[in-house]
Amino acid sequence: MTLVLVVAGCGSGTKTVDRHAVEQGAKDALAKKVGRPPQSISCPKNLDAKVGASERCRLSDRGFTVGMTVTVTKVHGGGVTYTVAVDKQ
Repeated sequence: MTLVLVVAGCGSGTKTVDRHAVEQGAKDALAKKVGRPPQSISCPKNLDAKVGASERCRLSDRGFTVGMTVTVTKVHGGGVTYTVAVDKQ
């Protein structure tokens, strides 16, 4: 699934996507795909706003936890497009 989020700058000048925005964006996209959001998604840090950057996150729902990978596919204007791939159980 593909998502678009807003990029923010941090003190070092590196542009990132806030981890909370990534978590919420992934929850919203999964809700559209399967009819409801997972109970939680947790990403350990902000996502670098550069093509190819990726972050491993955890999805928890109904007593199980699986990994997922968020990967930036495009940087444009004030945002990024990224994909979310949930690991198979």
